Amino acid sequence: MLFDHVKMWGSILAGFILPDTKKVKLLIFAQGRSGSTLLESLLCSTGYFSKQGEPLGIYNHVLAQPSRFLMGFAKLKTGQNFLCHTKIYHLITPEVTFQNPGKFVHTLHRKGWKVIFLERENTARQVISSHIADHRKVWHRVNEREDHFEFTLDLGEFEKEVVQRLEFLKQENQIAAQIPHLKLSYEQDLLDLDKQAETTAKVLEFLGLPPKPASTHLRKTTERKLSDVLTNYREYKELLHKKGWDRFLD
Repeated sequence: MLFDHVKMWGSILAGFILPDTKKVKLLIFAQGRSGSTLLESLLCSTGYFSKQGEPLGIYNHVLAQPSRFLMGFAKLKTGQNFLCHTKIYHLITPEVTFQNPGKFVHTLHRKGWKVIFLERENTARQVISSHIADHRKVWHRVNEREDHFEFTLDLGEFEKEVVQRLEFLKQENQIAAQIPHLKLSYEQDLLDLDKQAETTAKVLEFLGLPPKPASTHLRKTTERKLSDVLTNYREYKELLHKKGWDRFLD
């Protein structure tokens, strides 16, 4: 805990003292299981960026000034450019008291950061993906081998989390409406392997960087139908129909 506090205040201090030498600073604003790690992997493969992951996810238990921390954190990193991704719920924990998510994004934008809002249109599958990953302790697949497994979904927790995620998405859209940004969808821009190069090129153009080839070792965690994975798939379908979420059925 002491080291985390030192890291936090060191980064905040760097934000005040060090010059900003980064050509491009990019924030990917996305909820979990929406493809942010995949997008980061593609962008890093171009050589323009190095992997930084989710700094606020690591240190948010001690953060009082998340925007100042992240700006200083970026200055301390080597390289001409910087990217990271942040979840809206990194910014609404009891420990983060300095500003709300909207103010956080607006502050970075005013300081010259580019912002990508990445969403997953099928919120139900997003929540299920999170449950399965947590159950299996496997968050990413890096080869073509796929384990076969079955999973019983806690429908009560599932329902609460879908409602919460939809509320988060509403807040994200409200923030996005206030600043210039690039909007991406997991289903439309990242899910299909053939779309990933096109999406990377779109992002590089948005950032003002020359095009470069991109690739990733990350693969979708499972290619199996949900009906083959969930042991209570029938009850799951009934819940979606009851809640008016039939659009999430596939």
